[in-house]
Amino acid sequence: MVRVLYHIVRADFLERIRRYHFFVSLALLAVLVYVYLPPANAAYTTFIVGSVAEGSTGYRGIYNSAWVGSTVATLTTTFLSLIGFFLLKNTIERDTETGVGQILATTPLSKTAYTVGKWLSNVAVLGVMIGVTIIVALGMQLVRGEDRSINLWALIAPFLLLTTPALLVTAALAVLFETVQFLRKGLGNILYFILWITVVSVSTLVNAPVLDLLGISVLTPAMEASVHTAVPSFTGSGISTGIAVIGGNLHTFVWDGPTWNGATVLWRCEWLLVAIALAVFAALPFNRFDTTHALRRKNSQLSEAMPVPVIIEQPIVVPNVRLTLSPVQPARSVFGRVLGAELRLLLKRAPLWWLFGLGALVVAALFVPLDASRHYLAAISLIWPVLVWSEMGGRERMYRTEQIVFSAAFPVRRQLPAAWIAGVIVALAAVSGVLVRLCLAGDIAGMLALCVGALFVPALALATGVWGGSGKIFQVVYLLLWYVGVLQGLRWLDFAGVTAENAAVSIPVYFGAVLVLLALSALGRHQQRLE
Repeated sequence: MVRVLYHIVRADFLERIRRYHFFVSLALLAVLVYVYLPPANAAYTTFIVGSVAEGSTGYRGIYNSAWVGSTVATLTTTFLSLIGFFLLKNTIERDTETGVGQILATTPLSKTAYTVGKWLSNVAVLGVMIGVTIIVALGMQLVRGEDRSINLWALIAPFLLLTTPALLVTAALAVLFETVQFLRKGLGNILYFILWITVVSVSTLVNAPVLDLLGISVLTPAMEASVHTAVPSFTGSGISTGIAVIGGNLHTFVWDGPTWNGATVLWRCEWLLVAIALAVFAALPFNRFDTTHALRRKNSQLSEAMPVPVIIEQPIVVPNVRLTLSPVQPARSVFGRVLGAELRLLLKRAPLWWLFGLGALVVAALFVPLDASRHYLAAISLIWPVLVWSEMGGRERMYRTEQIVFSAAFPVRRQLPAAWIAGVIVALAAVSGVLVRLCLAGDIAGMLALCVGALFVPALALATGVWGGSGKIFQVVYLLLWYVGVLQGLRWLDFAGVTAENAAVSIPVYFGAVLVLLALSALGRHQQRLE
């Protein structure tokens, strides 16, 4: 059993770390670590006690091993608990597509052994990423040079006791979401994003170690206590994370790290048990690559669609008629037919309840107060078609129709713009109720900003689909952008201009982004034609 698990983990691990997605994720994580530890003279800060808003005072620990290890471990946990899930959630699907799963199904390998092996493989991949991050964090401590004395335990302990338990759960959830049928595709990605937002909110707001997957509640009291010891007059509380422009005062203090007592270690070990339970539970819905149910359903659908054969008793006499071809005429409205086909493809899989929901959002936007319509209903309307947009640009590769589509006339000049305009039509339909309210209120800037947002989202979906080959990249990028920009109202990321202040910024910035994304889409599609 152990030998079988070893070979499953080893083969899957080696296959994963050879993919370019793995190296891109490592490079992105290294860049984030560099940005997350700004130099002393930087105009922004990332992880502080208190606030650096105008008139406030915040405190940052000097860059010693304890502070660098704790802050980078928090960043790594938050980043990999989201990005790592999407990076890992394709291992069972890949075994199905390559036929390896069908071979494994003929062996005595149990379902539990398979799912546990996949979980351990996920853990190994994330473990390598954690190890590389520790090396980068060590290098950044030396580069910043505020304290070059290295304390390996203070640096590594947050990664072992905070990051690792959280990512064990992430690795198990990636396996579970692949074994549950309705969670395998885009719906599962959206539900996991909602789960991730919930986990981050609970870890940040609730000071309860038993509910804190990310481990932030372990660091917050220790950091606040150190600040109060160094500055008795400090009356603030709480940890501020994320990039914040320094408008007030920022001071430094010496922090030696939290106290790793037995209770803390025990609370963190509970997540190891949760991860093991999830990996074992994933075997229950796992179908062991049994495709007979899907084939029966497909055959029944085909049999229902096939016409009943008609027996012709008398032979049909075909008259001897001279056939002539009609004169050649130039085709008209070819682009219109292509656009109609792209729009039908976008909405083909949309269930009836989704269409009713879209209509309900449009009607609700006409009657709720203007502020609620512009902010909240616009945000909901822009997230409602996310699964519809996800297939844009990558549909040809997903369904292996590249040779058919790319051999048609003008795939870059005709088909690609038609696909984008079809996505824009869906976006405008989703926010049409909000647009009507803004028009009646005379808010021209708000209308333009929302229209630019409707142009931007399909352009983003198209570019990521063309270059990524699937909708997963779009789902990750767009959900983050939507949550931080539209829902939270961060000015430079608010592509829809849901507030009057943000609209003035979003119109020129995101209109330019639309042009760049369309150019990238055309370049990528041209490269696909040449392959």
